[in-house]
Amino acid sequence: DACYAIIKEAMTAYKNLGSDLQANVDYTKVENAYNTYITLGKAEVEKLISEIGVVSTGSGTKITNARVAYDYLLDIDSNVVIANYNVLLDAEAAFKNFAVQSCIDKIALIGQVSLDSKALIDSANNEYLALTSEQKSQVTNYSVLEAAIKKYESLVKIAECEKIIEEVDLNSLESMKNV
Repeated sequence: DACYAIIKEAMTAYKNLGSDLQANVDYTKVENAYNTYITLGKAEVEKLISEIGVVSTGSGTKITNARVAYDYLLDIDSNVVIANYNVLLDAEAAFKNFAVQSCIDKIALIGQVSLDSKALIDSANNEYLALTSEQKSQVTNYSVLEAAIKKYESLVKIAECEKIIEEVDLNSLESMKNV
């Protein structure tokens, strides 16, 4: 961000002076700005983590925002310690598990496949596709989803064929015999 860019520019300019010229510059203002920036960043990260709350399907954005802020701050100062960092780790793990369980539950909801099953199948499949490779490997009933997709595709083909057959005009077929 712009604030840190200015602080970093001042730090770089000071370091580029060389030790003989650095003695003529009061660097405390830059150090104070840097320390304040880190302190405010730490407070912001801890606030974002505390706002995650109980993990649910809507927690992804909050968890991601907290992770991005944490990683950004750590890139600036690798020594920063976030008091509630374990809360973020636990939330990330819970969200991953929640996503896997949610996918398993959606697949289980499909039940007997019919032409009316498209929304349930698509919902379960989209949720599955959004998972990481590691999470996908934890979906214990993926074969049920695969079978449902194949069954639904077969039912659609059968329905299309039946519609075409219904549209055949038997009267025009009878007139063909007379030719």
